[in-house]
This record gives sequence, C-alpha cells and structure tokens, in this order.
Amino acid sequence: MDINTIQIKSPSTTLFDKYGGVSVVVKVVKTFQYEILNRPHLAKYFHGLDLTKIADHSILYISFALGKPLKVYTSREMHNAHAKFKIRGLHYDEIADILKDSLSAERFNETDVSVVMNHLEKVRYIFVNQ
Repeated sequence: MDINTIQIKSPSTTLFDKYGGVSVVVKVVKTFQYEILNRPHLAKYFHGLDLTKIADHSILYISFALGKPLKVYTSREMHNAHAKFKIRGLHYDEIADILKDSLSAERFNETDVSVVMNHLEKVRYIFVNQ
C-alpha cells in the first residue's frame, strides 16, 4: 500500500457548500448511522465503539468527501484505522448504498451523489480487506 494523500478535486463551490454545509452533513450522518446500526451484520463493526466519536468522524469524512477538506487523510492512516475490522467487500458496498440513499434523502441530485460514490470506489482498497 502506498502512502498517498487522499484528495478530492472540487470546483470553487463545493458540494459541501452547495447543499448547506454542516447542518446537512449532520442530517446525512444521522440517517446513515441509524440505517447501519439497524442492520446487525453491519452494526457488528461498531460494537463497543463510541458512537458519538464515530458520528463526529463520519461528519468530518463526509464533509471531506463533499469537498471541504478540514483534514487531509493519507491512505495508510485510513487503512490502519480500519484494518482491524476486516471489512468485507459486500458490506462496503452496502454501506456505500446506505450513504447514497442518505444523500438522496437530503435532496442531493443524482450527478452529485455519483461524485461521492466515485470517490468511495476510488478509496475502496483502503477499507476492504476481505
């Protein structure tokens, strides 16, 4: 694995700004987290973890994926943080679909949702190890 910095090229107005910033991202994360935790096969990845901390991390990462880089992530850093969970490809796909639905529920248009989904596909190798 390389130690590349994960970056998203974004237009001058980011998707983060276009859809309303933090308040919308918080709604997306609440919907996203609720859906994941109601699926036992996905909830197991979060067992024993601080869900508030996970939500905060999700807010930062989704904001980042929408073009608002408050933090720069490296592939090694992200891989190391997730390797212990042994995330399966089919679970990654399902989580991506949940995020897609969560974005759509907040009226993100199809083109913009595709931008986020393409980002998730590009970083798949960092998260999936089974």
